[in-house]
Amino acid sequence: MENTHLKDHVETFGPPHKEAQLSLRRQALFAGYSLGISVFSPMMNLYQITRLNPGVKASYLRLCTSIYPQQAALRMVQVNVATPIKDNMNPWVAFAALGVLQGGIYGHANIELARRLGVGSAVKLSGIFRGSLFAFA
Repeated sequence: MENTHLKDHVETFGPPHKEAQLSLRRQALFAGYSLGISVFSPMMNLYQITRLNPGVKASYLRLCTSIYPQQAALRMVQVNVATPIKDNMNPWVAFAALGVLQGGIYGHANIELARRLGVGSAVKLSGIFRGSLFAFA
C-alpha cells in the first residue's frame, strides 16, 4: 500500500532536508544583511545627531560599536518578522511591517546615542513606535 500522504508532502514542499537547507541559507543571508547594515546605519544616526548639536563631540567608532549588537539583533528580528508576512500574505503588507520595524530600529539608535551623548531631554525607548501609532490613527 502506497503512502500518498508522504508522497503529497514531498511533491508539495520538497524533501524535508531541502527545506532545512533553504532555511539555514536564508538565515545566513539575513545575518549577513543584519551585520552589514548595522555597521553603516548607527554611524549615520550619530552623524545626524552631531550635526544637529554642533557642540557635541563624539567618538564615532566607540559609540557605534556599543550599540552594534542590539542593532544587528533588531535587524535580524525585522527580516524574520517580515519574511513570513511576504511569503504568506502580501509583499506590500510585508513592506509596511518592515517600515514600522525600521522606524523602531532607527529610533532605538537615535535614543541610545542621544542618551549616551547627553543630548535631548526625556528621551525614552517607550516612544520608539509613537510615529507609527500616529500614522495609523
